[in-house]
Amino acid sequence: MNWIFSIFIFLKLTSQSYSEIYYCNDINPLFQVPSGGFIRIRSMNFPETIDDNVASCQIRLGNSENKKIWISFINARGRELNITSGIQRINIKDLNTNNGIYNYLTQTNLSHIILSGDTQRSWSVYDAVAIATDSGQSCPLQGINYSIDDDTIIPISSSFSATGENPGNDCSWNFSIPEGKVIKLVFRRMKLDTTHIFEMTTTTSSYSFGPSMDDGLEYAYYFSESWFSFRYRSPSSDADFGFFAHVSATEPPTPPNLPSCKNVNADYGIQTFSNIDFVNGYNPRDGICELINFDTSQELELYNDFYAIEKCCDVLQISVNTQGSIENDVFVEGKQYFVRDSKYLSISWYSDSNLQEAGFSLKYKLHGLFI
Repeated sequence: MNWIFSIFIFLKLTSQSYSEIYYCNDINPLFQVPSGGFIRIRSMNFPETIDDNVASCQIRLGNSENKKIWISFINARGRELNITSGIQRINIKDLNTNNGIYNYLTQTNLSHIILSGDTQRSWSVYDAVAIATDSGQSCPLQGINYSIDDDTIIPISSSFSATGENPGNDCSWNFSIPEGKVIKLVFRRMKLDTTHIFEMTTTTSSYSFGPSMDDGLEYAYYFSESWFSFRYRSPSSDADFGFFAHVSATEPPTPPNLPSCKNVNADYGIQTFSNIDFVNGYNPRDGICELINFDTSQELELYNDFYAIEKCCDVLQISVNTQGSIENDVFVEGKQYFVRDSKYLSISWYSDSNLQEAGFSLKYKLHGLFI
């Protein structure tokens, strides 16, 4: 299920933000990752899906001071991703940032990234951050003051590795956000205890996170002050402990006003409830609703056909009227429903204000009468 926690407070301040956004293309350009800074790299025309031309989405990254490059994929999906750096070869099949953490440290100061499209009905894109680093020790992006806007998502981590090897022992990150926004902190990985500590400090309060979360879940926290300092402390280099998170500025996490539900009568053919858009992605703070009517002597099957939404924070909710009561559940990827003894099933969807993906498609059909 989705986990969303909200904590609200108040204040103000400023700092530095993203330098450049670069896009892959078919001529394989070389872009410099500055020392002491970072860039954002994207598939061409992001969030539009690329086609099935392996050569169409290539990008090369370099650093003139011979520093290694750390690449963290924030929002990505595709049939295959290849990263080359010196003799290092990284091949990722079925790339999907909703299902895993994709952080990579190159062996040299040069890297070559190729995203392959899919001939099947799919979404092939990426949005990533790249930084230059001397050794890959300590924590990525630490010690910099960030001023983040609506389009900025910054990955912070206790380690340069996706699995936590060689973590830093004492790392900090400072953020300021525009007035009227809240900071959104999404944990993709978190295992802490009384000695491995991740904490937040503002000018008026402090907050400690932990101790841990189950694999496959994401926790989202929202805070309404305008300046924040995060700090990770660890007494050892134990890879079992640590965290990986995304930090961004967003609207307060209140559901948008949904339009009235569309009434649909289920039948024995396959019907679809979807908001898929492989060109633009779905809109921020968007919402749709459908009310599916069927007889209490019939069974309705509902299953996932395509699913690309922000795992932590965009909500696809199923409400079933069973024996006079409403049972709510959050639909997750791969889940399947068989509904009986009901008059209707409603499906509602809404997104928060950042990190949009391609959307979802649910199929449903009647299975007929049963005794």
